Amino acid sequence: MNTKVPCPYCSSPKGFIYVQSHYQCLTCKRVVDDCCGGETVQCIVPVMTSKKLEIE
Repeated sequence: MNTKVPCPYCSSPKGFIYVQSHYQCLTCKRVVDDCCGGETVQCIVPVMTSKKLEIE
């Protein structure tokens, strides 16, 4: 996260600090970047075909 931009809530140019998995404004202490921002994870597992092993 770019910490050189002003706070979107109070417009303070002081920057942000990382606290407990999120960024918050140094002036107003509001959370400006949540830990996940609403992202979701999709897990795609490839299906592998099993082959019979021939034992001789």
